[in-house]
Amino acid sequence: MMGLDAATDAFLDHLAAERGLARNSILAYARDLAAFNAGLPAARRRTVAQIDGADIRRHLRAMTDHGLA
Repeated sequence: MMGLDAATDAFLDHLAAERGLARNSILAYARDLAAFNAGLPAARRRTVAQIDGADIRRHLRAMTDHGLA
C-alpha cells in the first residue's frame, strides 16, 4: 500500500503531467495537502486508507476557525 507522502507526491505529479496545472496551482495544492497531512494524528499519517471523514471534518473546522474556509 502506498504511503501518505508517496500518495501526495503522486497526486501532485498527476496534476502537473496529466492535468497540466500551472506551477503556482501545484504549489498551492502542495501547501494545502501538507497542512492537512500535518494535522492528522500521528497514527493516521501512514496511508490514505487510514484517513476518514472525521479527519477531513477536523481539518475543515480548523480552516474555518482560522478564516480560511
